[in-house]
Amino acid sequence: MRQRKRALKLSTCAEDDSRKKLPNTKSSKLLLYLIAIKIMNIFLVQTWFVPDEYWQSLEVAHSMVFGYGYLTWEWKIGMRSYIYPLLFAGPYKVMQMLGMDRGFLLKFVPRLIQAGMTAGSEWCFYSSIKIVFGESIGKWSLECLLLSWFWWYCASRTLINTFETNLICVGIFLYLRHAEKYIVKFAHLLPFVTVAVVAFFVRPTCSTVWLPVFLCYLWRLARKRGVVVTVKSLVNILLIAIPVLLLLAIVDQVCYGRWISVHVNFVLFNVINNQGTFYGENPWHWYITPGLPVVVGSHLPLSILGCYYSFQHYYHRGADKSLYSIERHAWLVFSLSILITLLVYSIPGHKEFRFILVLLPFTSFFSGYLLSVLDENKLRWARLFLFATNIPIALYAGLVHQKAPPSLLNELQSRSMALTVDRDNFALFLMPCHSTPYFSHLHTNLTMRFLTCEPNLNHIANYIDEASQFDADPVKWLKDEYGFDGCSPTLPRYILMYDVLYEKLKLLLSPCYHVCFNTFHTHFPEGRIGRYGLMLCKNS
Repeated sequence: MRQRKRALKLSTCAEDDSRKKLPNTKSSKLLLYLIAIKIMNIFLVQTWFVPDEYWQSLEVAHSMVFGYGYLTWEWKIGMRSYIYPLLFAGPYKVMQMLGMDRGFLLKFVPRLIQAGMTAGSEWCFYSSIKIVFGESIGKWSLECLLLSWFWWYCASRTLINTFETNLICVGIFLYLRHAEKYIVKFAHLLPFVTVAVVAFFVRPTCSTVWLPVFLCYLWRLARKRGVVVTVKSLVNILLIAIPVLLLLAIVDQVCYGRWISVHVNFVLFNVINNQGTFYGENPWHWYITPGLPVVVGSHLPLSILGCYYSFQHYYHRGADKSLYSIERHAWLVFSLSILITLLVYSIPGHKEFRFILVLLPFTSFFSGYLLSVLDENKLRWARLFLFATNIPIALYAGLVHQKAPPSLLNELQSRSMALTVDRDNFALFLMPCHSTPYFSHLHTNLTMRFLTCEPNLNHIANYIDEASQFDADPVKWLKDEYGFDGCSPTLPRYILMYDVLYEKLKLLLSPCYHVCFNTFHTHFPEGRIGRYGLMLCKNS
């Protein structure tokens, strides 16, 4: 029995040694393959998702480089870090210097940068799973991630949530590649801690992932190496984290022009004052009920089964703990990251699908584990199920659903290029606030206006934001703001809206405007969101 156990341990160690060596040639080919897929993703995802895709990244970068644009209220009160927009401001500046700041490149280059970061993070995700659990589980986990319709939907979008998930994948890889040796050396801690600190700085909520990583790391180190070594490692972590935090704070100070703590402002707004509910409030169980089923999608039952079977494998009674030390550790980190994130994110009233994008790598690991242990026949059916339930949704969501905002801005940009005079009162957006790109896509310094929806930052009694005032009585609002006493020259040249609103305003607008462009938006119109997006041109 002892000889059998010894032989099993030796064979496992030999397998571990072989799987920890990442073949450079194969890895390089995989990275190129992932980059190619993400470039294809740019062209197959042409729809609108959420305002932050533009207003918290590209619009900020455009304003920094070209000197005109619109900064939302978050940037006025100092609730966002400039780190992410700076990733696009640099390329914008290069294009400006080379005279290449044209419409297509301004839209394509930022998404290419984000796509490249996503491809790199996917490679890191695969490599980290391969290092710890072996090539088979790594391969199936990567396939599950690539087959996720929601991952595909967000992968090349310039969303802070996508960048946050990229950093998590990279940080987990940098940690797990040395985890079995009990990371203590400053040189080994430096890249891992730096990435974790940057991720926390740009998106404080990702602490729900990094907290279990660091707690599990310190707990494991204390058990195996003792308190003295653990304290020494903790000191090294602080020696890395504090300078990095200070450097990032200096970057924000330079960009804002004053010392500011985006994290304090973030907590005050979202937690202490709970003002995030201004943009919608959901029940505490929202992430469990519609959240995970939508984001994880058809992978969810596989992830649950994979979590169960992997627990049975690595934690079953009588197992030699020394055989699966690092596997147990990684499993615990992944599981706690999902659990803590869901618990903490369920506390605030405001919830969105994109907030739990960070969980997809972990759920993909559990799905991948299940695929790795299925027999050939069950594996074939499981893969067919994932392909059939994810690819159609990914293509529909990326090419059809909510396509009007980018299409309207493309049309508006083409018309702005031909404009040589009368640059005032160019366009009026009568759509839900921030529901289209703005100057980052138009790239022409013209006078435009949209309906604002700022929260009640000054605690004004009976406060009603501008968009709500308009929705209460659109005709009255337009008459109060623009008169409409004849077709005055002060009326905007173009008005953008959805078809449901046009039916209410047709009588008022038809003497001065006609529909000059319309584009499909969604098969599921709801409330202020219509089936078609319209552009009205002023009668000549």
